[in-house]
Amino acid sequence: MIASNNKTLLFAHTAPQIATVYTYSILYIIVALAGNSIILLATTKHHAIKLDKITVAFIQHIAVCDIGNVVFSYIPGFVSYIAGKWVLGEGLAYVRVYLGVLFALSGSVLVCGLNVAKLISVSDPLGKVWGPSTTAQCHAAVSGFWMISAVWPACQFLVNPDDFYFDYRVMVTMYAYTAPVWRWLAPLCLTLVIILPTCVVMVTTGCLVVIARKQHIRRPAVSTRQWARQWQGIVTVILIGVLYTVSFLPHALYYSAYLGDSSFVREKKFLTLETGEVVFVELGADGVPLSGVLYTTLCSLGNMSITISNWANFFVYFASINSFRKFVRCWVRALFCGPSAVNRPARGNLSREFLSCDGYLNSGASKDTRSNALPRHARICKTY
Repeated sequence: MIASNNKTLLFAHTAPQIATVYTYSILYIIVALAGNSIILLATTKHHAIKLDKITVAFIQHIAVCDIGNVVFSYIPGFVSYIAGKWVLGEGLAYVRVYLGVLFALSGSVLVCGLNVAKLISVSDPLGKVWGPSTTAQCHAAVSGFWMISAVWPACQFLVNPDDFYFDYRVMVTMYAYTAPVWRWLAPLCLTLVIILPTCVVMVTTGCLVVIARKQHIRRPAVSTRQWARQWQGIVTVILIGVLYTVSFLPHALYYSAYLGDSSFVREKKFLTLETGEVVFVELGADGVPLSGVLYTTLCSLGNMSITISNWANFFVYFASINSFRKFVRCWVRALFCGPSAVNRPARGNLSREFLSCDGYLNSGASKDTRSNALPRHARICKTY
């Protein structure tokens, strides 16, 4: 039997709250899975995001991370919310604890790496300091950031793999941190995987804003393709950094207080009731079980806000990257409106580049190969 905290104390939701959670959860799951799947399709098969290789590699890994967050954190939480308890079995409880933590933390580390890589590439365009030249080298470099993210769940598993419970605040299984070693190990992991990456993202985003402002002032009279791609890459990374900071900051603040401040939670322990039920209790400085606003509301708000970046990245790329925007528009027209809608502009004079789907066809392959990548009914685009 999986232990849990106090359901009566922490799971008192009104009808409007339940309706809000249901609506947001369904929309979030659909948009996040569809959006990130389109990002992966656009970058792996059609090369529709025309930025430097290291930035594209980070974008692909961030999309995988966002899908992992949906699959291993939000979907189990939504199922538990509907059932009012954990119903997915003990095996999936273990999977949720460790893979959920891995994907949640890797988001912050990957965004940190993306900002640092973009800042280095802009400051050192010739790649003398650091610059993977091939796609394989880029993915190998990005994989190192996954290794950093794996430090925390690895420490959890090594200290005590069975030290977890079902948390009614977030409706998923969570690690309990009851071992004494976490009094110094938790602040160390917190600094390495949450506090330091968040600070780096904020600083590098500010530096990129300054660089973007200078580049905008010095932009050429006639924009070249190289300048446009560099500008779009900088703007994209800035928007991702701002979005990450806004969405992750409440989560970082809560865990900084929860794991970093020993006076916030004085004691954590599992209690066995007379009925045989095992309950997880967290006591405050006064010896009373925690139930205040910081413990309940900020925890729920932090776990809810962190989902914003999981579904919003798609819209960031759509707004800031011309080639990705053309890719999405062409596929939407081809799939939902038929080939006639692709051939005939709805209004205005659309560019010849858009009508030929050059935003994702011009990927370095031969003309015949690129045209065969289109859906059957959209291959008529190649006639333009």
